[in-house]
Amino acid sequence: MTESGGSATQAGIFYQNSIAALALADLLNLDHLSARERLLEVRVEAPEHVDDIVLRFADGHQDFQSVKLSLRLQSVAWTGLWQSLRAQLQSGFGPVDQLTIVVAERNAASDAVAQLCDRAATAVDLGELVRRLGETHRPALASIEKILGGAQEAFELLRRTRLLHLDQDAIENELGRRRLTGASPSLPSLLPILRDIVGGAARRRGLFRPASLRRRLKLEHDLLLGEPPEWGLAAFRTATRQMARLTIPGTSISGAAEDMFVWPRARTFDISKRTDFESENPDLSEIGEESGIDLRAFPTDQFDRVVVVAGPGHGKSALLTAIAGRLADGPLVPVAVPLASLATADAGVIQFLRTTISSELEVSADWERLAEQGLLVLLLDGLDEVPATSRPQLMKRISTFSARYPQSPWMLTVRDAAVLGGLPQSAIVELLPLSDDDIERFAATMRDRLGGLQPWQVVRRLRLYPDLDRLARIPLFLMMLLATTDLNDPRPLTRSDLIEGYLATLFSPERIKATGASDDRGVTLRAIAETLAFERLEQQEIGATEREVRVVINRFVSGVAEADALFERLRTNGILRPQSAIRLQFPYPIVQEYLAARHLVDKYPDSLHQRIEDAVQRPWAQVIQFALELAPDAEPVIKAMLLRDDDAFATGLRLVGRCIANGAIVSDRLRLDVAERLTAFWVQAPSDARERVGRVLADGFWNIASPKLEVALHHRWLLDQGAGDILSKRADLKLTLSVLQGLIADARGSMGIHHSFKYALRAAGDPAIQAIIDAMNTDTVDADLITDISGLFWNFDTASISPALALNVARDERLSWQARFRAYLLAGAPLEHTGVELAIKGLEQADWNRNYAARDLIGVHADPSAFFEQLLRSPTISLERRVDLAAGIARHIEDESKRRTLARTLIGDDAIDLEVRIALRLIEARYGDAEQFESLVEEIPTLPVQHAATTIALFGHHPNRTLAERAATLTRARAQSAVDIVRIANSVTMGLRNVFEMDWGFGGAVRAAAPHAGIAPWIELLEDWSDRTDLAPRDRMRVRTAAAGLGSEPIAAALERDLLAIDNFDAEVWTEDDELGHAISSALHQLGRRFPALGDDLIERLLRSKRYNIAMYGVRVLGDRGDEPALRRLVDLHRAKPEWGLRDLAANKIEQLAARLQIVVRKDGASYRID
Repeated sequence: MTESGGSATQAGIFYQNSIAALALADLLNLDHLSARERLLEVRVEAPEHVDDIVLRFADGHQDFQSVKLSLRLQSVAWTGLWQSLRAQLQSGFGPVDQLTIVVAERNAASDAVAQLCDRAATAVDLGELVRRLGETHRPALASIEKILGGAQEAFELLRRTRLLHLDQDAIENELGRRRLTGASPSLPSLLPILRDIVGGAARRRGLFRPASLRRRLKLEHDLLLGEPPEWGLAAFRTATRQMARLTIPGTSISGAAEDMFVWPRARTFDISKRTDFESENPDLSEIGEESGIDLRAFPTDQFDRVVVVAGPGHGKSALLTAIAGRLADGPLVPVAVPLASLATADAGVIQFLRTTISSELEVSADWERLAEQGLLVLLLDGLDEVPATSRPQLMKRISTFSARYPQSPWMLTVRDAAVLGGLPQSAIVELLPLSDDDIERFAATMRDRLGGLQPWQVVRRLRLYPDLDRLARIPLFLMMLLATTDLNDPRPLTRSDLIEGYLATLFSPERIKATGASDDRGVTLRAIAETLAFERLEQQEIGATEREVRVVINRFVSGVAEADALFERLRTNGILRPQSAIRLQFPYPIVQEYLAARHLVDKYPDSLHQRIEDAVQRPWAQVIQFALELAPDAEPVIKAMLLRDDDAFATGLRLVGRCIANGAIVSDRLRLDVAERLTAFWVQAPSDARERVGRVLADGFWNIASPKLEVALHHRWLLDQGAGDILSKRADLKLTLSVLQGLIADARGSMGIHHSFKYALRAAGDPAIQAIIDAMNTDTVDADLITDISGLFWNFDTASISPALALNVARDERLSWQARFRAYLLAGAPLEHTGVELAIKGLEQADWNRNYAARDLIGVHADPSAFFEQLLRSPTISLERRVDLAAGIARHIEDESKRRTLARTLIGDDAIDLEVRIALRLIEARYGDAEQFESLVEEIPTLPVQHAATTIALFGHHPNRTLAERAATLTRARAQSAVDIVRIANSVTMGLRNVFEMDWGFGGAVRAAAPHAGIAPWIELLEDWSDRTDLAPRDRMRVRTAAAGLGSEPIAAALERDLLAIDNFDAEVWTEDDELGHAISSALHQLGRRFPALGDDLIERLLRSKRYNIAMYGVRVLGDRGDEPALRRLVDLHRAKPEWGLRDLAANKIEQLAARLQIVVRKDGASYRID
C-alpha cells in the first residue's frame, strides 16, 4: 500500500486505481495471446500479503502486485514492502506465480530494484548475481538482505519479482494500444470509467471477471465493447436476433421472440419430486404459487449454470430461443447447441463449436477464448431426446467443459430431472403451469396475429371445459388452441381434438394458407410420420437422421423423385424440422408421442395390454395414454390391465384412471369399477399418491354415483386433496350439508378453512350458514368450541349468503367475541355502530389469540381509512397492537392511492408513536416507496434491531446497487453483539437473494430471485461474522448458513465441515431453544444445495435424531440418493418409525425411488416389501 498521510494518500489511491484500471483493460482484451498472457480475474485489496492487486491468468498462475508512488530506501514503506513480498512468497505462492512492484516515479532506488530483479531472474545462483552487480545496486541489495534476514533469502525473492515503471502518461498510452472496442482503438473515456469502478470496489476487496465487467459497462455506462472483427460475431449477433423467432409449425403465425414470448413463472425444483406418467398433466394446485425465479436475469454470477425442468410443451425450447434473442446484442455470445447432435458428434463441446457450429453459422470465433472469459453462453436443448445409452458420455462432456471453463454460463433443458446423473453442480428450476393471468398475457401477445381474439374471452371459454382448461396450462397446447381453434364454436373439445386440429395444419396446410403445392399428399405424409414416430420411440429416440426418415419413406413409395418430394414436404410443412445439420425432429416431442400412439392403435391394438410397464415411464408414458384414449374399444385392454398384479401404489390403476379421465371410451360399469378402486386406494394412500389420485377422481369421476366415493368425500384429510373439488363440481346441496355436518362435529381445534370445498359451501349458501349457526348453541356448546365452529364462516363470502343471517349471529352477545367478529365480517359493509364498538373492545384486549379477528372489521367500516387512523391514535389500545395494525395497513386499506396518502400523513405526524411510524414506513418501502426505503437504510445504525433486519430483508424490492453497498457499510458498524448479528444475518439472505413479499404484517411469502446487484459487500460481511469467536456454536451455524445461502463458497465449505463433525444432532448445544431442529435443518438444506448426495454415515446420524425436522431431512436425502440400497433402507424405516409424518415421507420416497429404479414394491400389512 502507499504510505499514509495527507495528499500522498489520495494520490496513491488514485495511482493504485489507475494501475488496477489498466489491469481491467487487459481483462477485456480479446486479442490473440498466450495462456500466460490471457488475464481471467482481477482482485483489488485482496486477502493476501501482497494485497493491492492480484491477477489470475489462463494458465493458472497469479501475479501479486504491490503499487507504489515511489520507492525510498530505509523508509517504513520500504521495509513493509519487502516483508509483505516475503510473506506472500512463503504462503499460497505457486511455482509459476509472479511478484510485481509497480512504481509511478522513477528514481535511483526503483532503477536499482528493477535491475536487481532482472539480473536475479537470469542468474544461475546468488554468486552470479553478486558478480553482475554494480555499485548503484549494492545499497538496495544490502537493505533487502537485512530486512529478509540473509542474502540467499533476498536472491530467492528477487528472482521471482519484477518492477514496472508506469507513470500516468504511460498508463494512458498502454490503454490506448489495447484493441477493446473491436476494430477501433480504446475510447479515451474508458480509463476514468474503469478507475471509478475499481475505486468503488476496493473497500470491499473487489473481484472482477471479464463477462460481469463487460455487462456492467453496458448496463451502467452504455458502453458495449466489441470482439475482433475477424471473428465475424457482428454478423452472428444479427443472425441470432433474426433467428430468435417463435413459429407455430404448419401455420402462418410467427414472430420475433421478444414480441411473442411470454416469460414463464419458475421456481427452484424440488429434487425429491418424481417424474412419471402423471407428471405430464399440470397440477392446477400449483398455478397460484408465486414464481420464485426471474429467468430473464440469466446469467448472473450466482445463477450461471441452470437446468430447466418442465414437461412436454411447457416452452423449454422457446425459452432458450427467447434468451438467445435477449442476449444477442452483447456482450455475451449465446449459442444454441442441440444435445442430440452433440451426443452423436465424436467431439468435446469446444471442438463441436469449432467444427459444426462455426461451419453452420460461418463464423471464426475463438470459442475457447470466449468460454474462458465467461462470454460464451451455451443453450443446451433436448437432453430427453438423447438415447439413454449416449447420456453418460454426453454428461461427461458437459462436465469436462464446465470444469475447464468455470466462468462460462449454460442453461440445459430436460423433461425428467432423474436423467441428470453426472451433471456438474447447477441450479435446477422448474417451469410452472400457466395461471389465468399468464393465459391472458399469452392471448394478448397473439391478439394482433389472430383477428378478433380477446384475452378475457379465452380464459372465460376455457373455464367451461375443465379438461381443456387443464391442457391450456401447457403453453404448447394453449398455442395450438389459439392458432387452430375457433373459440366461439360451442362444441366441446378434448386434448385429442386439439392435437388433431394442430396436425391438420401440418399435413394439409393448404387448408389455411397457400403452399404452392398442386397435390395433396396429406394421407401419405401422415402414414409416414406415424410409422417414423413409432419406430424411433421403439429405439428410445426422439427425432431421426435423414437416412432413417428416408428408409421409412421408401416403404410407401418406390420412385426416387416421389421419395424426394415427400421428404421435402415433411420439412416444408413443419412435420419435421432441423434439429441440427444431421438430425430432424418433430415440432414437439408430444406430437411424436401422439403419432406413435395412433400407429400403435391402428397397427398393433392387441399389444396394448402388454405395455403397462411401458406406460409408467418415458418415452412411452404419453404414447400408451394416448393409445388408450384413442382406441375405439379400450375396455378389453383396460380390463386386462386391471387383472394384472399392481404395485403398492396402484400405479397401473392410476394410469387407467388418468386415461379414462382424458377420454378413453369405457362402459359406465367399468368407469364405476375404476372409480371405486381408486377410492379404496385414495383413502389410505400416502400423501403424494393421495393428492394425485384425488386429482384423477376430480378430473374424470366427479359425477360417478358411488356410495363408496360419497363416504370418502366426508374424510377431512381428503378435502384439500380432491374431495373439495369433487364436491364443488357436484354442487349437491344434500351431500354438501352432510359433509359440513361432519366438519362441525369435528371442529374443535380446527382452523375451519377449506379452500377447494368453499365453492360448494358458497353454492349451498343460506342452508349451509344456518347449519353452522344452529351448531353454535350456547346452551350445549362451550365458548371455545363456538369460536372454532365459527371458523367455518371463512369459507363464505357476503354474496353467497343473506347478510341478515350473519348479522343475527354478530348481534348475539351470548356468543364469543371471535365468532361475532367473523359474523360481522361476513355480513359485509357498512359495519354498524355496535360492530365498531365491539372491534375497538377486541383490539383493547391483551388476549390477542381470542380477539385477533377484530382487526378484519376495519375493511368493512363505512370509512376504513378514518377508522384505521382512529385506532392508531387510540391511547386505550396497546402500542404493540397498534404496531401490528400499522404493519397490516395494506390489508385494511385495499385502495393503493388511499393507503399511500394515509400512510404519508401518519408518517409525518410526530403525534403518532415512533414505532407505529416505523412500521408504516417499512410497509411503504415494501410497496416500492424509494424515499422511505432510503431513509430507513440511513437509520440502520439507530433502528431497533428487528426493524433494521426488516429493512435489509426488503432489498429485493429495491435493486439499487449503491444503496445496498451503503447499507452493508452501516450494518457492519452497527451490528456488534452476537444477538444482533444472528438476527440480521437471515434477513440479509432474504433481501439479497430473494424477494420478501411482506403482505401479512411483518411476515409473508419469500420467493427466490436473482442475486442483488449489491450483494458483494454483504458476502464479505457475513464471511467476517462467521469467524467471530463470541458466537455460540448454534449461532455460528445460523450465520454460516446465511452466508452460504448468500453465495459464499468458503463459508459453504466451512459449513460442510461443521455438519460433518457433529456426531449427535440432539446434543444440548444444538437443542437449546430449538426443539424441532430448525438451525440444523436449515444448514442441511444449504449443504444439500452444495452436495445433493450426502454420505451414508451422515444420513444415518440424521435418521437417529429424535427431532422431527432433522429426521425428516435424513429420510428426504436418503430418497434423493436414488439407488437400491436407499430404497431398501427406506422400506425398513417405514416399518420401524412410529411418527406418521416420517412414515408418510418414507412412503412417498419409496414410491418415487421404486418408479425410478423400476423395482416393484408391494404392500405388506401396513408396511412395504420389495419383490
